[in-house]
Amino acid sequence: MQQPDENLIPKIELISEADVRLIKDDRNKNPDKFIFYQFTTTLGERMWCLRGMEQILMDYLLYPKFVHKALDVLMEMHYKAIDKLLKLPIDGITFGDDFGSQKGLMFSKKIFCEFYKP
Repeated sequence: MQQPDENLIPKIELISEADVRLIKDDRNKNPDKFIFYQFTTTLGERMWCLRGMEQILMDYLLYPKFVHKALDVLMEMHYKAIDKLLKLPIDGITFGDDFGSQKGLMFSKKIFCEFYKP
């Protein structure tokens, strides 16, 4: 299995201009409502989407340096998105991710603590 190229980690604009317009329009139509933005597919799920479930589970064990670098890129993308959201007329931001199944974590607690807890 070939080590992934760290230079191929995509940088994605998480808050599009269409999202900005939608939020502003929603606030204009609903000045008294609580408006929040929900991030779904943040870190774990986005890694899974980008690499595939089987591959990311292998990467945790075989290429931890790559996973750390990729998560740093994803975190930076989220910081930029949050900065953009904080300038908009919203009342809250929520985050969601999926690390588990009906019976527990999809990977070991050790992997969770190494890659996601920090």
